[in-house]
Amino acid sequence: MQKTTNALGLQQLGLTLAAACLVLFCAIFGVAVLDGSGMAGGADGVPGQLPDINSFGPKIDATPNYQPQSTCDPTAKPGVKAFHDMILKVFPNTGDYGITRECSADGISEHKEGRAWDWKVSVNNPQDVAAVNALFKWLFATDKYGHKNAMITRLGIMYVIWNKQIWGAYRANDGWRPYSGVSEHTDHVHFSFYWSGANKQTTFWNPQQACNPGAPCPMPQMGGGSSSVLGPPTVTAAFIDQVLAANHSPAQGTGAAFYNYGVQYGIDPVFALAFFKHESSFGTTGVARTTLSISNTVCSGSTPANERYYSGSHCFHKYANWTESIQAWFSMIRTTYVGQWNKSTIEQIIPTYAPSSDGNNVAEYISEVQKSVASWRAGKVS
Repeated sequence: MQKTTNALGLQQLGLTLAAACLVLFCAIFGVAVLDGSGMAGGADGVPGQLPDINSFGPKIDATPNYQPQSTCDPTAKPGVKAFHDMILKVFPNTGDYGITRECSADGISEHKEGRAWDWKVSVNNPQDVAAVNALFKWLFATDKYGHKNAMITRLGIMYVIWNKQIWGAYRANDGWRPYSGVSEHTDHVHFSFYWSGANKQTTFWNPQQACNPGAPCPMPQMGGGSSSVLGPPTVTAAFIDQVLAANHSPAQGTGAAFYNYGVQYGIDPVFALAFFKHESSFGTTGVARTTLSISNTVCSGSTPANERYYSGSHCFHKYANWTESIQAWFSMIRTTYVGQWNKSTIEQIIPTYAPSSDGNNVAEYISEVQKSVASWRAGKVS
């Protein structure tokens, strides 16, 4: 019996050491470990994380028929570029063979339309293979609604080629099939996108499209570091109310609005509060006292006449109340900056949000937002 016990103990020790080695291997080579939910790196919101496949709404994109190259426009399309950036961030020790090809290149290729990408990984490199397997597990997983290949569908990926095999969304039931093209694709993974995916029009980049009208709409986190506005609230509604009250803001009592819209749009409300502070000292200075805008939003061509406020030659959007303007800020950041422009950090957002051409000190703005966020996350009200 003693020999059996020792054998079992050694087996358990071996399994423990193997698991530890796997974790160490992934840490060294930048490979994200996926848990059973399809979340890379767990659910802790760390940089390099892929969105949880179950954090989207119930609706999913339709799968069109095969869409071969029919024109030539070798400029990287926004959805392909965003996917490229996301994958290289998650797997930083992998490489890039490019998105576009010249029109003069031989053969038909979505590269010539800027809607294909070759991810540089090798079948002969164990850490590359681990990275591919991790990504494929996430892409082809079934979500909680029963959608097979959920993320590959939400991204609008049309087909994938890797290691002498091809998988096509338009022939998903056939699974992986032998591929015998000119390249065996043993030194890269090829991704071709439908036009909807290439143009960033799918539910992955526009998660509100995955929700039913009037129903709660989860907004998945798209990763990012400490300067990313994406993520769950790091301050409470009550704390936000304390900050507003301590600064004698006319928007006192809107802490719940900041918090709830933050949850709805997947943006940490601490950033909205920091922008509000920098723009108008929480509504106590400038045109915000009249416009009730936390962002000093300027008029657009579609701003109704009764919602326009002029200060000299400048037109600002005037809101009915602070809550309306709070929602507008979250919607703008999520839909336009994150969804359309792929800008999710304050370093990316502020140069466009408050450009130096308008007289703003961009570096100072970023620094002040960082200081405010750090102070409030530390529990300091002032």
